[in-house]
Amino acid sequence: MPTSTAGKRFIKMKLLQEKARRNKLPIFYLNMVGGQDELVFDGQSLAVDRNGDLIALGKQFEEDLIITDIDLRDGIAKKVEPPAYCREEEMFNAIVLGIRDYFRKNRV
Repeated sequence: MPTSTAGKRFIKMKLLQEKARRNKLPIFYLNMVGGQDELVFDGQSLAVDRNGDLIALGKQFEEDLIITDIDLRDGIAKKVEPPAYCREEEMFNAIVLGIRDYFRKNRV
């Protein structure tokens, strides 16, 4: 059965925001999408500017292309708002992705 940490995006964002502020550098975090054995990779790549502000956020449990503009001289970009969070929807999508990938990889 696939496993997931509900609300992981908040943990990732907080960690990256703290690192960006401390080092005064933008951070771009890339994550794969898919199920592998008992793990489910949720995608939802993201970027924060040097102030730790969220400037890009990919879709969760889907492949996505994210484009953002950032001023490389000052490391700042336009902020974005994350979509509303629903724990039940996140857990459902993780289970669906994990089971779908299992069947695809095992040709069942």
